[in-house]
Amino acid sequence: MREKSGGDEYVLSVPEDTSLYFLSGTHSPTRVFAFTPGMIAPGRMTELLRDIATKNVRYLIWSNRIFWEYGVPRFGTDFGQTFGTYLTTHYHRVRPLLPGPVKLENGTQTSGSATRSLLPGNRHRAWGKRSRYRKSEIK
Repeated sequence: MREKSGGDEYVLSVPEDTSLYFLSGTHSPTRVFAFTPGMIAPGRMTELLRDIATKNVRYLIWSNRIFWEYGVPRFGTDFGQTFGTYLTTHYHRVRPLLPGPVKLENGTQTSGSATRSLLPGNRHRAWGKRSRYRKSEIK
């Protein structure tokens, strides 16, 4: 996340994995940093989409966390449909994010099993900004 957030590009984490910003030493590109049910106030969608466009959000990390406690389990399907539709039409799925080794500040490296406590299983998916280029032009 830190690598992809360098320069003038940002990574957006949805719907609520805000710890990823802290752990990577980056910031949310939008004023709203958690998209749990009810977090996007009515009439604020335009501001949110403008923030995403002006901050050059190039990548998206989409967690498949289930929100049973709110009674609306899936982001983009049961709640946040408008925002979810925007994201799926402006970004394409790149790959699942799997746990792997983490390089610590002191230069040591953890094993992939130590990372599983941070990113359990296959919960997160990486999405990339859709571009106007054909796939054959992208290397």
